[in-house]
Amino acid sequence: MQCVLDECERLADAEEVDIALVLQDQRDFALAQQIRIRSGRSLWNELNPNLQEHAQRLAGLALKGQLVPFMGAGVSISAGAPTWAGLIDRLASAAGLNQNELAELTKRHVLDQASILRAVFSQSGRSLNETIAKEVRLERYGLAPAILASLPSKQAITLNYDELFEQASEDAGISLAVIPGDFSAGTDRWLLKLHGTVSEPESIVLTREDYLGYSSTRSALSALVKANLITHHLLFVGFGLTDDHFHEIVHDVRRALPELSSKSHDVATAITLFEDPLDEYAWKDKLALLPLTQGRDVAQAARLLEIFLDMVLAYATDSHSYLLADNYREALTDTEASIRQKLLALSGDLTPEERASSEGVRVVALLDALGASKSPGAPGIIE
Repeated sequence: MQCVLDECERLADAEEVDIALVLQDQRDFALAQQIRIRSGRSLWNELNPNLQEHAQRLAGLALKGQLVPFMGAGVSISAGAPTWAGLIDRLASAAGLNQNELAELTKRHVLDQASILRAVFSQSGRSLNETIAKEVRLERYGLAPAILASLPSKQAITLNYDELFEQASEDAGISLAVIPGDFSAGTDRWLLKLHGTVSEPESIVLTREDYLGYSSTRSALSALVKANLITHHLLFVGFGLTDDHFHEIVHDVRRALPELSSKSHDVATAITLFEDPLDEYAWKDKLALLPLTQGRDVAQAARLLEIFLDMVLAYATDSHSYLLADNYREALTDTEASIRQKLLALSGDLTPEERASSEGVRVVALLDALGASKSPGAPGIIE
């Protein structure tokens, strides 16, 4: 594994490209992340010290089960999803609006833009929601959904209509229940889709009318978000922080629990592509803003986002499932090799009666988690 990582780093430097290593076994993934962490922060030296510190802090929250990804449209752009402006252009074209009408449309509030387009579509007997679903239905995900899906989180929230996070979770071997929908208590994670999904176009929330009717039809979903704001740390990724529904949720939580406005209460972090002093005023004492760059290069900022998420995932990978597994001995440090030898000796000394005892069952479970089990692990992705 060390040789593979070294060669990837050499090629990346020589060709001036980024390389994503896709690992289909959780043990390989865990070992690769441990090797990378041993290399220190130099692997992520394109992030400034403040961003690296925040990445490790968020990783610590993830390890404690306290981090909840909250995903916006920016997460899907690398897979080919349109921005809001791009979606409006596509819908306007499908509706048959001319350039003058499109120019006037874009002057309106975003919710009114969608309402006008729905009316235009209705006149011709077509469905705006069906057209939206067609435009944002994507077959392949980018790096950001893959990394976020690999984080150790029991829940996630999104405003996106696409199913990229669901696909990435499935590829990572993580069973997922989507809310609203058929909820199964036996799944590894649930995903709350606040604004609907492409698989059910009628569920899509987009127009002003949709928003006005939201409280009466989906108040339970908003309650789940508010509960997570109170009990977990939300990580907002891919947001412009302008969504009216999002503002309403934050406002309601702060009004019900004013202590959350205290600077000492760390409830949420929003990763933004660029630094904007006005955002600091707008969100003071509501959530922590984490701008990636002071410039305005969108491509560079998007790349920094993926590097940042990669660092979070690396430090949030606490599995050592390779320790007792076969074929990994040569990759172990001296300390790991010593621990491995002692644990294998313990495993061999356990009698059948000891293994069957309540204490023995827990010991065997620990040994299996460290690689004694022969079952394959889940895949992962590292950058």
